[in-house]
Amino acid sequence: MKYLILVTTLFFTITTYAQINSEGALKSFVNKCVMALSKQDSVAVNKLLNPAVGFYLIHNNGAFNAYYATNVISFNFNYPLTLLKNTLGLKNMPLKKGSLPTYSCDTEKWNKLGAFYTPTTPAFTLSNICEMRNKYVPDNIPQSTINSFKTLEKNSRLIYIINKSKSLIMLVTFVNNKWYLTAVDDATGDCSA
Repeated sequence: MKYLILVTTLFFTITTYAQINSEGALKSFVNKCVMALSKQDSVAVNKLLNPAVGFYLIHNNGAFNAYYATNVISFNFNYPLTLLKNTLGLKNMPLKKGSLPTYSCDTEKWNKLGAFYTPTTPAFTLSNICEMRNKYVPDNIPQSTINSFKTLEKNSRLIYIINKSKSLIMLVTFVNNKWYLTAVDDATGDCSA
């Protein structure tokens, strides 16, 4: 019985430490992302990417969202990477776990300011974009690509950084015990379609 209590206590201690350590690593990584993007520092941003995973810029493409895939980010601003110009001068904020902000097209404002993330799989995902485009556009995105995105998304966190005049929504992914910048969402908050 003493052995069981010791093992249980040790398990909860290790689990709690791992969660705190993982959350600390996530916050530190998000800070690096915001700093690199706000300075438009291509070298720093590219160090945050995993070439095997790639980087995806989600953007509004008429009635349906689309994504642009690349392994290298340059701030020479060829479309659609021109959309990353919106991150120039973005101010970093303390990251908090909680409900994510929502954007109102009626008021053209976010319902709250700050930096937030959710530990659950994002509701608006690359796999969702692929499925919608296959159904309605129609695109011919292979199911294997969609399944790869779903696997990736299980290890990802959606991060919202909302200032008074700027916003950044990004997807970061935990791969091989390290966080990577996977996507920036420029479609959320775009009411043009």
